[in-house]
Amino acid sequence: MKKVLILTVGGSCEPLVNAIKARKPDYTIFVCSQTSSMVVNGPGEPCKPPSQKEAPKDHKWRSIVARTSLNEDQYDIIELSNPDTLDSCYQEIVKNVTELLNKKFPGESLEIIANYTGGTKTMSVALALAALNQENWDLELNKGPRVDLVKVRAGDVPVLINKWEVFANHQLKLIENLWAKFYYAEAVELAQEILTKPLSGEKQNFFQKICTISEAFESWDRFEHQKAYELLKPFARYFPNHIQVLANIVENKGYSKVKDLLMNAKRRATQKRFDDAVARLYRAVEMMAQIRLKEKYTLDTGNISLNSLPKTLQEKYKNFADEKGKIQLGLARAYEVLDALEDPLGYLFMKQQKAIQNALKKRNYSILAHGKNPVTENIYNEVQEILESFLNAGFEAVKDKTKMIQLPTNIQL
Repeated sequence: MKKVLILTVGGSCEPLVNAIKARKPDYTIFVCSQTSSMVVNGPGEPCKPPSQKEAPKDHKWRSIVARTSLNEDQYDIIELSNPDTLDSCYQEIVKNVTELLNKKFPGESLEIIANYTGGTKTMSVALALAALNQENWDLELNKGPRVDLVKVRAGDVPVLINKWEVFANHQLKLIENLWAKFYYAEAVELAQEILTKPLSGEKQNFFQKICTISEAFESWDRFEHQKAYELLKPFARYFPNHIQVLANIVENKGYSKVKDLLMNAKRRATQKRFDDAVARLYRAVEMMAQIRLKEKYTLDTGNISLNSLPKTLQEKYKNFADEKGKIQLGLARAYEVLDALEDPLGYLFMKQQKAIQNALKKRNYSILAHGKNPVTENIYNEVQEILESFLNAGFEAVKDKTKMIQLPTNIQL
């Protein structure tokens, strides 16, 4: 594998000469300003400091190329147009290095080392950022004895920097931003990516926790509650309220699954997925009636015997029965049955029926139901206000005390 060394060039040549001699690269790229490019391959003694009157006998002040015996085909120079502008430096370094490497080593695997010892502060930062964002670039800095605050003196050597420790902090910020919008699946991917890098044991453990916990909440978000519970259980001390709510959902306690749908709808709305949000609100209202009929009256809305209905409804529904005398109840009829049974939830629905049905019509026009229209944010807000108000009143009517909780938006480990 060929070795490529990228160097930012400033006024001090010694560290760069040392880096080239130590690394023995097959190809060197010098990143320079207009004034510093002269020290790379200029004539005479371009590396001579202004205060040095005479050159030593070993011609120490000759150019970097002369002192390292680089041939013309072993190096190139990138001259930055504005060495004090970070974005410009970064963009030019990435663009030009990529083009040079593709031209010189097409399709080859390379060992690339970015040494940011020399150059202006902006140039050094730009090269370091480029190395952090290019997975196959290693990061390096010359280290040696300092006798003052000006520069590294003689005896410096290039030392590889573990850029992945810095990269891990950058990834953590991205993961935190994803959590803030409930994008747990994407957070898992980023955590898995950084776990493939050479991190300290402490950071490995930290990101493994984040990966597993993100996967737990992603599973919860996909209604895979049992899987979510198993993944989150070892971290219950960090999320005691969430683990309790999740246990209620897994055990089908009360109306916990209805409340979970309500929270899921809010997450979809946060992500601007209003069609999905409204679909979940509709399902929550429907599930509320299904659970009430099942738990209170042992009636299954998907398979009800006509004879098990209140007599006031048997005549009305007989045309909907199959050859076995079974009928299926949709949302509105389920609440109608509850009202006929003199149930408080049925009464509540009938009291708000007009407003609820108007809200449900807007859902029916959506592309995820029976229509062709997308649900806008305004439509979602109208539907959400009516249906959530009904659901909350319904929880009170049936005296359901199970907790409701939103999934976390910040990492606290």
